[in-house]
Amino acid sequence: MHVACIKMQGLSSEKDFYAKTLKQIKKVAGLAQGIRTDVKSFHDFAEMLEKCVNAAESSILIMLDEFDYVTSESFKSDLSKNDTSDTNEFIMKIRSLIQEVPNIKFILAGAEQLQTMVNDYHNPLFKAGRVVPISFLNPQDARDLIIMPLKSEIFYTEQAIHAIQKATSNHPYYIQLLCQNIIYVLNDKKITTVTRAEIEETIKYIERAEVGLFEYVWEITTKEAHLILSIIAKEMATKKWVPIERIEKLITECDIYFKNDIVSGSIEELLKKNFIMESKATLKYTISTGMLRSWINRHKPLKRVRRELTSC
Repeated sequence: MHVACIKMQGLSSEKDFYAKTLKQIKKVAGLAQGIRTDVKSFHDFAEMLEKCVNAAESSILIMLDEFDYVTSESFKSDLSKNDTSDTNEFIMKIRSLIQEVPNIKFILAGAEQLQTMVNDYHNPLFKAGRVVPISFLNPQDARDLIIMPLKSEIFYTEQAIHAIQKATSNHPYYIQLLCQNIIYVLNDKKITTVTRAEIEETIKYIERAEVGLFEYVWEITTKEAHLILSIIAKEMATKKWVPIERIEKLITECDIYFKNDIVSGSIEELLKKNFIMESKATLKYTISTGMLRSWINRHKPLKRVRRELTSC
C-alpha cells in the first residue's frame, strides 16, 4: 500500500486539491508516465486515481489532514469561484471516492468540526466510515512519539522526556508541536541533546510563535467556559485537581451568577474539546496540558476574564 498525505489547510481551490493529491500519489508510488496532475474536473480526477492504482499495482491510502478546513469561509469562497457550488457538494465527491473507487482508501483527520460532520444526518459524510477518536496517549506511546522520529539524530535526556510529557499530558498533537519546535532551538544552539532547559525555552517560543493555536481555544468556547478555564488554571498553582465546589465558589466570588446548567454545560463543552480533564470519582477538574495552563495564566488571567464578563 502507498500512503499519500495531503494537508487541506491552505488549499486554494478544488482543482488545487486534485493537483496536490495526484502529485503526492505520483511521488510516493514512483509513478511517472501517463499520470496527469492538471485535471479540470472531478470525473477526470476519479479516472486518474484509478490509473494510479493500476500503474502502482497496489492499493493507495489518501490521508487528508485538517479536513475541517473545508467548512471554513475561505474554502467556501474558493469553491464558489470554481465548478463546485458549496461545501456539501465537495464532500459528496469525496464520499463517492470512498465508496466507489476500488483500492483507494481514505483517512480524514480533523478536530471537533469533522466529528460534527460525521454525526450530522444531513451531511454527506454521515456514517461514511468508522470514527476513531485520538486523544491522550499512554506514557509508553507518548515516549515513543517523542524519541523515535529522529532517534538517530537527537538525544532526549530523561528529564527532558518527563518535561515534555508533563507539558503535553501525553497529547499527540502537543507532543508533535513541541518536538517540531525543539528543532529550532537545537539548530540555534548547534546541539543535538535535549535537556529540560531546551524544553522550557521551546515552550516559551511556542507561546510567542503559536499565539493563534491558543487563541483558538478562546474562539471556539463560550465566555462562561473562559471563566471556568481561568479559575482552574489559577487554582492549579497549588493543586492539580480543582473540585467543582471550589469552581462554583470562585464564580460566585467574582459576582457573576450562572445557572447550574450553564456551569455543567460549560464543563461538558470543555471536556468534549479535551481542554480539561475530569476525575469522575470526585468531580475534580484540571487543564489538560501544562502548555495551555501556562498560556491562560499569562494571557487570560482570572482578573482579566472577570472584567471582560462583567463589562458585557
